[in-house]
Amino acid sequence: MIRQGSAISDGHMQFNSDKNQYAAKDKSDRRKADRKKEKQITQIIIEAE
Repeated sequence: MIRQGSAISDGHMQFNSDKNQYAAKDKSDRRKADRKKEKQITQIIIEAE
């Protein structure tokens, strides 16, 4: 048991089950969207010249 008011009870506890299972997928989707936007911006700049 953990005593009330101890450093452990006051600190943040995280369990493996709390981990976001889709964090890597979300990150890859964000990067993909960023690359797509970058490509569109560069095409607009090239067309403007």
